[in-house]
Order: sequence, then structure tokens, then C-alpha cells
Amino acid sequence: MASSNKFICLTCQISFEALQMQKDHYKSEWHLYNLKRKLTNLVSISEKEFNQIKLTHQQQQSSIHDHNGSEQFYCKACRKNFFNEKAFNQHNSSQKHVLKSSALLESNKKSEIDIKNVKTEMKFLKSDDEEESRIEIINEDLCGSDWEEVESDEEILEFIPVNECLFCEHKSSSIETNLSHMSLAHSFFIPDLEYCNDLKGLLIYLGTKISSGHCCLWCSDHGKSFASKKSAQQHMIDVGHTKINFYNRPETILEFEDFYDYTSSYPDASNEEDGDEVETPILDDSDYELRLPSGAVIGHRSLMVYYKQKLRPIQAGQRTPNTKLLNKVANCYKSLGWTGSSDSSAMQIARDMHYINRISKKLSLKIGEKHNRAKQKHFRSQIGF
Repeated sequence: MASSNKFICLTCQISFEALQMQKDHYKSEWHLYNLKRKLTNLVSISEKEFNQIKLTHQQQQSSIHDHNGSEQFYCKACRKNFFNEKAFNQHNSSQKHVLKSSALLESNKKSEIDIKNVKTEMKFLKSDDEEESRIEIINEDLCGSDWEEVESDEEILEFIPVNECLFCEHKSSSIETNLSHMSLAHSFFIPDLEYCNDLKGLLIYLGTKISSGHCCLWCSDHGKSFASKKSAQQHMIDVGHTKINFYNRPETILEFEDFYDYTSSYPDASNEEDGDEVETPILDDSDYELRLPSGAVIGHRSLMVYYKQKLRPIQAGQRTPNTKLLNKVANCYKSLGWTGSSDSSAMQIARDMHYINRISKKLSLKIGEKHNRAKQKHFRSQIGF
């Protein structure tokens, strides 16, 4: 008794006496049919019921074949049906059929239709209709009112709201409470807070860098990016990179110049005149580098593809004064033990920023004079004639 129940098919609910019988059963049509019924949540049937269904299906197929047997021999050129093969062969050998067949071939050549593809076209006619219906549905969806036209690449950039944490999903009621949360939970501080003139824009830029670029705020200069925003945030939390790589980095001035203003810390801000001549350094073709007075090095713009490019989420004219917000954040930082930025690092960044601004103004003046219409070779005054 134990041997008879040793090999069982749970799908068909039968048992076998030997392993080979079970293997043969798994290959049978009955077992495969029950598997298909099981996938559709139907009850399995017995072998007797399956044989009855199979017999009924075979009878239906044979009746369909007999019904179509009279149309088996059909002449496309003459458009005639024949009931047996003998009559069909006699018709093909007739002169009338040969003339009509040659005329049909010539007309097909003129219309550039290949006779070999006629059966293929009839075979895939149904699939082509289905494909056309799918295309029409897709076109209707694309032309619907729910779709909006994207005008520029800036609209598809994702960013983190200013009241949401840069490193987790925590949401705060305001910017200062959000910065307080990031300071307490993630030890994140805004560097040189007293010189930041666009705190909201800085947070939006950092959020865009994480959400859209999937970059780490600390090690993004190495070209490392992640598959998603969540993976980048988890990386910064795991390795302690919840901070901005701000100091001892030449690219800091170019990346964050839109959000900081060091003019109040310039050593010669009161004694300097705008008309002072500035000696423009000459770039060496061998290294394509510009060395600043502080020792920082800036690369040539021809190698811009190798340097980090900055995003500009907010235009310069759209900035609003945020003195009250900065004071609130500074008081929050001081309550946590923050004593302000070091004088040496702030002076170094301010000196480099001032140096770059002077060179930029000098070069802009030269370009403006070069393209001024008053210096054209064939200048004609528009007044006094």
C-alpha cells in the first residue's frame, strides 16, 4: 500500500506504482491541460473527462476541414473553385488558364506587388489590424489633455523642497526648522553662513544635485553617481557624507559663487578703485591652469567637460533678502555650539572671489569694446544728417 502511494501527482490527484509511470504522466496531454486549468484557478478534471473533451475537439476540427475541403483547389487567376485535384490539374494545363496567369503576373509587376508575399500578407492581416488599433489608442493618449508640453530641460529637473530634509524623508514647517533638523539628526551645517546671501537658492541647488543628479554632496567631484535619490541619501548617511565639500577645493568658488557674497570681507574693499589696472595672467598651453593668489588652481574652459558644472535653479534677479532667516539659522547653530567660520578660510575664499571678479570685469570690458559698433571700420553716425 505504501508503494502505491509513493508517487503522486497533486495536480491530477492520482498515484502511481513506479517512478517511470509518474514521469510519463507529466508528459501527457491530460497533465498539461490540468496545469493550464490550475493557472486559471479552475478545478482539475479526470482522465475520462479530458478524453471526452479531446474527442469533441477532434470532431469539430474534422468537420471544419471537411467543410473547407471543397475550397481547397482554387485558381486565383481564373477565380474558380474545383472539387477534386484531377479537375484542378486539367484546368492548369489549359491555354485559357495560362493566358490569364501571365496577365496576372504582368499586372502584379506593374503594381510592384510580389506574389510570394500574398499569403504572408493574408496571414498577418489580423496582427496588422491589432497593431494599428494599438497605435491609434497610443496617439489618442498622447494627444489627450492630460499631457503637457515640456519647453526646456529645466522643467524636468527634480528637486527637494526647501522644507524637506536633504538626507531623509522628514518634512518641516519652515526652512529654519528644516535646517535645525538636519543639524541635530545629520550634523549638517551651512558653511560660511554669515556670507550666504541666498540660503533658499543654495538649498534648492543642493536638493537638485541629490534628487536629479543622484550625487553625494561630499564625493561628487570624483564622478561617482548613484542609481536613485534614495541610494544617494543612504550613502551619505552610512559613510557620514552629510556635509558640503566647501573648503580646500578650487571648484568651490565657481560652484557656489551665486549663493555667497564676500565683498564685506575684502581686505582692500574701501581703498580700491574700479579703474585700477589688473594684470591678467597668461594661461600656459601646457597645463591649461590659472593659479590664484591663495594657491588654488582653476582649469581652462576648454576642459570644462572634465570639471563639475553648476546648476542655476534661480536667476540672479529673483533673489530676495533673507537676513531674518539667516539670523534665525545662525542663532540655532550657535545654540548647538557653532562659533562661525574660521577667519583664515573665509579670507582665502574672499580673496580668490575678489580676484576672479576683477579679472572677469576686465575681460568683459575688453570684449564690450571689441564688439562696440562705434569701433567698426565703416561706422556711420545715425544722427546729424
